[in-house]
Amino acid sequence: DPADPADAPAWRPDWAGHPRLVFGPADLPGVAAMAAAPDPVHAVLLGRIQAAAGQEVPSHPEGGYDPGVTTARGRIAKAAAFLALVTGDPAMAEKAAGVLSTMSPDVGLITVDHPWFNKTDIHVAEGLASAALAADWLLAVPGLDPGAAAAVEDGVMGLALAFEYEITEGQHWLLMVTAQNNHTIKSFASLALAGMVFNHRAEAARLVSRGVT
Repeated sequence: DPADPADAPAWRPDWAGHPRLVFGPADLPGVAAMAAAPDPVHAVLLGRIQAAAGQEVPSHPEGGYDPGVTTARGRIAKAAAFLALVTGDPAMAEKAAGVLSTMSPDVGLITVDHPWFNKTDIHVAEGLASAALAADWLLAVPGLDPGAAAAVEDGVMGLALAFEYEITEGQHWLLMVTAQNNHTIKSFASLALAGMVFNHRAEAARLVSRGVT
């Protein structure tokens, strides 16, 4: 039932490995080879990823929430996780894990009377989508500490479930039913990405169903 995804079937319960979204394990040697000896085009792209990964991680204001911070944190984590996976840099793995495990779920602090209200959904969606990709890559890093992996899952899924509530039952639902642009698509697609990465979670089928619907 598209209107009630509670009974949605599990998404690929047989999939346990990572990465699985943009590329799979069989593609890793080729991606790593391009990163190790990039041609001019790939060198430019790799430089941009390295620059993003090297940025200082921003924090939300004390006692508040800034949706732009979520976008920035997701972007940094995605770049760091990619480098950790394809270059084996442990510092990048540590940075990505630190960011992902501390993604703030406090989307609800941006209420309908807040000046950022009509922009929050798109920023959170972009941040969550990046965080999901980052988690997929980070979980594929050999030797990742199980405790760090669990903390990453808690951080990303905590944001996903908080965002799901806001856009289906909370105040941000208002934008989902009135927006005639990409806000709705990006918001629900970001939920699906989180569900596809953490498909073992009970909530995963529901999140994927929301995105597909």
